[in-house]
Amino acid sequence: MHALALGTYTFRHRAVRFAIADGAASVIQLSLLQLLTVRGVAPIEANVAALLLAVQFNFVLSQHLIWLDRPVAFTLPALGRRWLTYHLCIGGTTLLNMLIFTMTLAVAIGYGGGNCRN
Repeated sequence: MHALALGTYTFRHRAVRFAIADGAASVIQLSLLQLLTVRGVAPIEANVAALLLAVQFNFVLSQHLIWLDRPVAFTLPALGRRWLTYHLCIGGTTLLNMLIFTMTLAVAIGYGGGNCRN
């Protein structure tokens, strides 16, 4: 029987499900980033697209894996509120992701690409 049905939905259960959902979203983001950049999309634009898709995937997985103890009516208004709340909550980390990516890219371009001297 499902852990939630038994009333034993613990922190450990949530942590494992969180790791699975976020790990899968990370793999999707990095895979899409690689695919798009190999196909000629500029790295920053590719990261934006990959991040947007990975965030939506993470929301869906969270809805079905992590938030089992927080049910919501399966209606457009209820899911819309949850979707909006989720995006407002992750806004800061999403901006941090883009900032770190952009800074890392700037450093890689500035110090790479034949600009290094022995």
